[in-house]
Amino acid sequence: MHSYSLLKAIKNHGYDGSILTTYNCHIPFIEEVVIRKLASVGCRHNIVLADHSQLNAAFENHLPKRVGRDYILLPIKQKTAFHPKIILLAGKNKGFLAIGSHNLTYSGFSYNREITNVFTYQEKKQ
Repeated sequence: MHSYSLLKAIKNHGYDGSILTTYNCHIPFIEEVVIRKLASVGCRHNIVLADHSQLNAAFENHLPKRVGRDYILLPIKQKTAFHPKIILLAGKNKGFLAIGSHNLTYSGFSYNREITNVFTYQEKKQ
């Protein structure tokens, strides 16, 4: 097992859009870290899907400021918890997919021990 930084991965150029899913979330982390990093490398079409109940709890502490302008935030309501943790980055010639246990929180991306599988695609230049 080795250390892998999801924050470094989302700072790569060449992605136009992203879809991120989470159970638990921290609004300032999403807006000031993740979306800001994606936008800084040209990834402008960003969607975050989050568990409805957890998102409501997150709103008690922080209301989103950049939603609708820099990203779309969709609460997912279902009978059971919405629990997938996926990062999908898509570009014209490359792709990145991370599936794991990381929530969109500071701890999920930094000091927690998380398990994540990463898949990448890069079109070969001819």
